[in-house]
Amino acid sequence: MRDIKYIDIAVSMPVKGLYTYIVPEIFLEKIKHGTIVLVPFGKRLITGYVIKDCKETPNFKVKEIADIIDEEPILTTELIKLARWISEYYLCPLGEVIRIMLPKGIDKRSIKIVSLKKDGIQESIAGIESFSENEKAVFEKLAKRKSLSLSQLKKMFDEKILGNILEHFQKDGIIEISTKLSEPRVKVKYEDYVKFKDGYNYENIKEQLNKRAKTQINILEHLKDVSEPLKKSELLDRVSGYAGALKSLIKKGIVEIFSKEIVRRYPITAGEEYSKPKKLTDEQDKIVVRIRRVIEDKLFNVFLIYGVTGSGKTQVYIELISEVLKKELGVIMLVPEISLTSQA
Repeated sequence: MRDIKYIDIAVSMPVKGLYTYIVPEIFLEKIKHGTIVLVPFGKRLITGYVIKDCKETPNFKVKEIADIIDEEPILTTELIKLARWISEYYLCPLGEVIRIMLPKGIDKRSIKIVSLKKDGIQESIAGIESFSENEKAVFEKLAKRKSLSLSQLKKMFDEKILGNILEHFQKDGIIEISTKLSEPRVKVKYEDYVKFKDGYNYENIKEQLNKRAKTQINILEHLKDVSEPLKKSELLDRVSGYAGALKSLIKKGIVEIFSKEIVRRYPITAGEEYSKPKKLTDEQDKIVVRIRRVIEDKLFNVFLIYGVTGSGKTQVYIELISEVLKKELGVIMLVPEISLTSQA
């Protein structure tokens, strides 16, 4: 008999404390702190976040984790520590804090689905005259849509009345109530890329092309100038009226289009340090000097740093934050762009 592993989980519900679950044998190598899982909670399945190991054997009945939503832990040790501090300081449930910290749409929940039973539809239609007005209304909604989630029905009808009707319908074999998992609202995103087909390059085909096919030649020249496959969207920006020409090149078997997953998670390496530029630009330095005076004089002031994306604003923040931290003072930096978190 194997040793049972217990873990403490924060659930994405407005409830206090952590809940202990058993890690099934098939998940033993995959469950880590920060992993997002699916757990039974009451009569349904909800999202949970693995916080820590439970060292002591519980003296109460413990359920097993149902599934893993994302095998790669999204929550780092630092994020868990921050979430626990926020939870304790602001007296709010840890699971709710974590849910708000993470991108929307990655969680799963179980949904109750109410459906008309095929063998009961005809009988129900024949006996619909004996239904009350509310029963007729519920039946007609289900007949129109075949099935509806319980939450959808609750928005249409009084919850108490609906409960009695559904109980009656279920007892008479008119409906069945099943459970299914909601799909994550954030799905894998793909982007189309264009590249030379294997065996082709610009040099060995340029003579074959009709010199009047200028757009086709233009496309191939852009592909020649890049070492990696070119995004189809970038090709649109570089070559006007490219669609027909690209279609012709694909038909000739010279180039091909393939889809590639867009990685929307910045890879974070434990202990990774931000390597700042050796020297600030003159413009950056002027801004730092001006704000530094206010910090040194311990005055309150507000500054708006204007600049387009990539102009170096974040480096100014980092430089000033570094100086403030050296003075053993506190700093809060709000990062609206996820791509900047590696710098912060």
